[in-house]
Amino acid sequence: MRRCFAHCVDGGAKFASCAPGVRIGLIGEMGHFTLFHWMLRLFASGGTAAMLCACGVSPLTPRDPDPGAFHLVVETYNLLNERGGDPGTLDALGQAGADVVCVQEVTAAWQHAIESRYASAYPYRDFKIDHDEGAGGLGIMSRFPIRPGGWRPGPPGRHPSWEHIVETPHGPISMLNTHLRNATGGNGDTVQSYLRTDEDHIVEIKEVTARCAVLPTIILGDFNEGTSGSAIRYLEQTGFQNALPLYHPGQPTWRYKSTVGGQFTQMIDHILFDESFEPLNAWAVNAGSSDHLPVIAHLQAGNAW
Repeated sequence: MRRCFAHCVDGGAKFASCAPGVRIGLIGEMGHFTLFHWMLRLFASGGTAAMLCACGVSPLTPRDPDPGAFHLVVETYNLLNERGGDPGTLDALGQAGADVVCVQEVTAAWQHAIESRYASAYPYRDFKIDHDEGAGGLGIMSRFPIRPGGWRPGPPGRHPSWEHIVETPHGPISMLNTHLRNATGGNGDTVQSYLRTDEDHIVEIKEVTARCAVLPTIILGDFNEGTSGSAIRYLEQTGFQNALPLYHPGQPTWRYKSTVGGQFTQMIDHILFDESFEPLNAWAVNAGSSDHLPVIAHLQAGNAW
């Protein structure tokens, strides 16, 4: 089932969803970003958070799986490389009890903390660490057996993606853990980097999906773009659905606590699934100390695999 959303602005990143509003605080330094960067986002997107819309499309109602149908819970969570092993984030990682969890920004400290805490609950795990303690590490932990499907190095200066084949009781599925570049993380100056985000994201997502196994597929991770970003649009045009906006349109998955004025939020983490699945529910967990939130989707097998 396809859904049509009106175009809105999530505090600077364009997205197509209904949202009650976004609280913005734009004073002072924002980690790797500055006030200028966020003002640029607002200007380039055509306005401010006041442009948020109500589009009249009702969210889906969560439901139980059909009797006898195979179903699973999947999660994506950007842990924040700078806070390796943070107890609150480690708690949040397991709060949903997902069957398969994909994580971004994994460091050696994060791998050690995850292995120590979750090894018994998730016997199948795989990690590739960014040994410079940067944001390029990826990982997966699963209740089902997994095997590598292919590591996808990003272009110079960009993050990689990583496919795994998950051997579920219903049959194998492909899961692609994705981390696209942020809006100011491209080559060139800040303005040019922002303006090239859509162009770079579409190239990245086409490259990393072109070699995926021909299996029921879930693509999830930190896309660094809203629901009308070029990578999301491309995947939807090829038959994928974005889980979280189906149930909670506009729900933030990233937040920044500004020095004045509250919190700046965006929906930039996504779980997309192909026609092999039917959605049952999706939500973000407001927990942990990362700048991102865990995003979870409950999916049911839609047909015989």
